[in-house]
Amino acid sequence: DQYTIALALLKDGEPVLGALGCPKLPFAKGKSQGTLMYAIKGQGSFTKPLGADQAHQVHVSGNEPHDVIRFLESVEAAHSDHSLQGKLMSHFGERAQSVRFDSQVKYAVLARAEAEVYLRLPNPAKPDYREKIWDHAAGALIVQEAGGKVTDMFGKPLQFNHGKKLIANRGLVVTNGKLHQKIIELLNRS
Repeated sequence: DQYTIALALLKDGEPVLGALGCPKLPFAKGKSQGTLMYAIKGQGSFTKPLGADQAHQVHVSGNEPHDVIRFLESVEAAHSDHSLQGKLMSHFGERAQSVRFDSQVKYAVLARAEAEVYLRLPNPAKPDYREKIWDHAAGALIVQEAGGKVTDMFGKPLQFNHGKKLIANRGLVVTNGKLHQKIIELLNRS
């Protein structure tokens, strides 16, 4: 149901400008439909309703491991290892909640503090699959500029300078930053 138009500018293999147009994502509860999010490296992440002039800065959630943890999952089961994500969520008990979205809208939701964790774990049916850079460059910058952290499942920074795919990375871990190390540790134990 959700979709996103994403645009990123890479300089020397690093995203320096990112924009996500989310036509079906409400700007706020009960408010106009459609959200634009953008980030400039070193200047923060911003959001505004589609068609509006005024933007405001966004920040990721401050939730920590003892708080409610909202996990974002892909609607399409083939896009990620939902079983492994379920195991990780079980470590947080009843504090873990799952929300499913399609597209890069997951980055927008996390950047504006409506979730804490987005995982894109390799599907065992496609062990050699690598993510395409255009599916993650804009969103990764937006989350990072909002105060979050984005790495692969081993904690390595994403490397956008190896062609069309994230060849040097496996899986994705996107968090509010406060949960990142805990998620990486849990993945290493799984």
